[in-house]
Amino acid sequence: MILVEVSLSTWCDKYGLTVEQEPCVKCGKLLVADVPVALSGYRGLKSQSHDCGKEYDHFVLVPIKEEETEWRKIK
Repeated sequence: MILVEVSLSTWCDKYGLTVEQEPCVKCGKLLVADVPVALSGYRGLKSQSHDCGKEYDHFVLVPIKEEETEWRKIK
């Protein structure tokens, strides 16, 4: 996973993403997915990690086109 340095609005507009809020399933803390990320074949948003660990982070992901999966093309 790569954290992408781009404005949240630009990232959301480019990939049709929406910032989402969900409570942590372990502790109930409200998690806001608002950090742009890139994964192989997906683009999205993740929440900041908190005391429960990364496995409880909240993600919003969308698949991307095959030609966009090359890491050097991330903008």
